[in-house]
Parts: sequence; C-alpha cells; structure tokens
Amino acid sequence: MVCHGEVAPFGSFSLTVRLGDVIWARSYLVKVLMKLQNAEGMKLHQDRDNLEYGTESTIRGRVVGYAEFMWTLFQLFIASPLPFWLAAQYGIGWVVLTGLKARAVHLSFALFLLYLVMPSFSKATKCRSALDWILAISGMGLFPMC
Repeated sequence: MVCHGEVAPFGSFSLTVRLGDVIWARSYLVKVLMKLQNAEGMKLHQDRDNLEYGTESTIRGRVVGYAEFMWTLFQLFIASPLPFWLAAQYGIGWVVLTGLKARAVHLSFALFLLYLVMPSFSKATKCRSALDWILAISGMGLFPMC
C-alpha cells in the first residue's frame, strides 16, 4: 500500500500518489456522476412529457394511427391503375385524381398528422392541445378547396 508521499511503481516509471489528489479525483468523480444523474433525470422528465403529448396518448395515438393507415391506403390507391379501371368500367370519374388534387390530399394528410404529432407550441397544455386539434382539422380541410 502506498501512503502519502511514497512512490508507487507504475509500468516503467514511478507515480507519486498524494492523498489530496485522491480526494480531489473522488470529489470530481462524484460531481460527474451527479451531472449524469441529473441529465438522466432530465431525460426521464422529457420522456414523461413526450408520453403525455406524443402519439402514446390514447385518443391522439389512435387517431394518428388511423390517419397514417388511411394515408397509406390513399398512396397505394393513387399509385395503382384501380382509379382508371373504376372510371372506365363503372363511370366513376371522380376517383381519378389529377396531380393538383392528389397533392392537396397529400398535403392535407401531412398537415393533419403534423399538428397531432408535434406540438405547435413549445409547452403543451390542454388549451394548446385543443388548438392543435383545431389546426389539424383545418389542415385536413384544405382538400375540398382545390
């Protein structure tokens, strides 16, 4: 055991161990660990906030999931020849969307999901959450304007 002021062998050179250095290193290590714990505590706090506002909340998460599913079906529908076949066979011409209308529907889905997934303000409260719902529904209402 090496005491204060003694020289301890360390590889090919000697290392002087002082009690003050050990105490300083220990206190520095404690400070670093405290900062890490605070950072993890902040991360847990942010995760809790994300759970309250994000897609994991009950109604909001279900609506976002259904909207994503409907958006996927829409993308598959306009990419397939099915609208043209329906128009030719059954005379349903409104299912064939021009480029402008397809982009409008695409933008409507994007705005709807954007306002439901991401808060419009940095701190989400119930009042602001209602505002996000209003903005999401109004964003979805862009399609009939085209």
